[in-house]
Amino acid sequence: MSGAKGRGRARGVIVTNPGGGQMRTFETAIGLQHAGMLQLYIAGFYFKQQSVWGRGIRLLLKGRDSRFESLLRGRCHPELLSEHVLSFPQADLAYQCLARIAPSAANRPVLWRNQWFDRRVARELEARRPAAVMCFDGTGLHAFQRARTLGILTVLDQCTGHIRAGLRLMREEAERHPEWADSLPWSQPDEYVERCYIERCCAELEVADAIMIASEYAKQTLVDNGIDAGKIFVNPMAADISRFQPRAAEPGEPFRVLFVGQITQRKGLKYLLEAFQQ
Repeated sequence: MSGAKGRGRARGVIVTNPGGGQMRTFETAIGLQHAGMLQLYIAGFYFKQQSVWGRGIRLLLKGRDSRFESLLRGRCHPELLSEHVLSFPQADLAYQCLARIAPSAANRPVLWRNQWFDRRVARELEARRPAAVMCFDGTGLHAFQRARTLGILTVLDQCTGHIRAGLRLMREEAERHPEWADSLPWSQPDEYVERCYIERCCAELEVADAIMIASEYAKQTLVDNGIDAGKIFVNPMAADISRFQPRAAEPGEPFRVLFVGQITQRKGLKYLLEAFQQ
């Protein structure tokens, strides 16, 4: 790894995400930027606030708390320098539109978006020759295969457990709580998409030199499915404790809980509601 570190400082690391900066991708890129190791952040739709059209959109939306404005805020980060960002928005914007028009039919568009983005990243690796590339799971197979031929270190940002373990859990939840089934991923069976997605995710896990994952449980699902534990590194999700701190409760104050997440059984929402009733 010492050699890899040396190459990383000389040529830098490319971090990719097919959307804007979901999960911890922004934080990874910013951490590398602070360390002087970020060569490029490649995204799908990334909102560059200081661009001409970015300033125009912000002026148009000024003072309006719209869903579109909220989407834009999630597609940029004030600490990420614009010169480090390369955006390929075409496929991501097309997917976002289709997903809003027909949410239940979004599985194929997201697969196509990921494949298109993956191939664009592979081309950038050929041109830029970084020391390492980090790809979001489900979007890095072609990039990793190209990286191997170029001697580039590959890191998979695995946001969840193994795809086979996840699908098994979703099916179990759908059978256990059918009233919540339509809120779960893959609630509309599509054999083509499922087969392609499973094959892609499994191949990425095999090809990657290293895998970053958020929990010991998720790591174990990879190991149970034959992935070498020696290349899996647990990096838990974190919060900025300078912004989020508990405060002293006022006498007689009601107990309040804030849920931040998708309204879906994938997040265990049914169990949260049952806990409230108890």
